Amino acid sequence: TMLLADLTGDDPDYGYAIRLGAIALVLVAAPFVLEILHRLGTRVGEALRRWAALLVMAIFVVVMPLT
Repeated sequence: TMLLADLTGDDPDYGYAIRLGAIALVLVAAPFVLEILHRLGTRVGEALRRWAALLVMAIFVVVMPLT
């Protein structure tokens, strides 16, 4: 909690840490999910892969600057 308090101010901000953890989890899982969707080779798999790639890009462009 001392490190978290050092990063977020006087008191530890657990909500901030949870948000960053969720973003990190999505970004770590994204390559594996995209690879699985690519290997499916179906139209639905390709459409889902495109949407997942757009989601990852949106996280970098929209969500990361806001955190």
